[in-house]
Amino acid sequence: MVLTENVEIRVTRQMDGVNYFILPSVRKFIKELFPESNPANSVFLRYDLQENPENGQGTPEKYIFPLLFGIDDQKLWTKLKEVSFIDSQSDQVIKAIHKSE
Repeated sequence: MVLTENVEIRVTRQMDGVNYFILPSVRKFIKELFPESNPANSVFLRYDLQENPENGQGTPEKYIFPLLFGIDDQKLWTKLKEVSFIDSQSDQVIKAIHKSE
């Protein structure tokens, strides 16, 4: 099995928040790269309906990576080059974060 250094996080927007999830193959891949990790299937970030989630404080990645991958982001970037956020309905890339960001 050839391993890649890029992973995808699927994103589903809902009325009161955003669901971030990884496919079972990504979960297995993260576990193989980082045996000490404990990846989750999904993370749901809820926000106030009166707020615009796009204008929130900072970016959610600093919270999503440790919660979803079960490993801190500094360790994550030692073996990954890119993490892409993919809209689960359109399959379009919402955002791609590279190791240097």
